[in-house]
Formats: sequence, structure tokens, C-alpha cells
Amino acid sequence: MHLKNLLLITIFCGLSPLLGAQGTAPALDWQHCYGGSKNEEFRTMKLTPDGGFIAAGYSQSKDGDVATNLGASDEWIVKVDINHD
Repeated sequence: MHLKNLLLITIFCGLSPLLGAQGTAPALDWQHCYGGSKNEEFRTMKLTPDGGFIAAGYSQSKDGDVATNLGASDEWIVKVDINHD
């Protein structure tokens, strides 16, 4: 499953309990699609004390946000701080 699809599923599933009677979601403050031209998938994501998050999963790309690939799928950890860096 591509990361973009996973991100959309996560966003829709995560926001559905927050939808109001009119079916409107809260405003989106920030978004970013991580990965490259192949398949990436975050398997777990946790908030961190600095206001950011850490995500772990795998990547098959060697371009975009992914510097290199050492095999068919590499384990991949992404840490983002409160400033989205």
C-alpha cells in the first residue's frame, strides 16, 4: 500500500469521530507525504514529548525523502519535531 493511500486512510479514520453533525472536519494545520517513488508504510506512530511525532515502518524507495535502499524493503524511522523538521 502506498504511503499516500495509508495517510488518507489514517486521516479519514482518525477524523471520522471528530466530524460534526454537518459532516465538516476540523481545519488541517499541516500535512506532508513522506517517502519516494516506491512503497512506504508507517506501521506505528507516536507523539513525542517535544510536540512532534516518531513513525516506524518500511520503505522500498531510494529517492525523495529516502536517501538509500539496501534491499527489497528497509526498516524506516522518521522523527518530526513540533516545527515539522
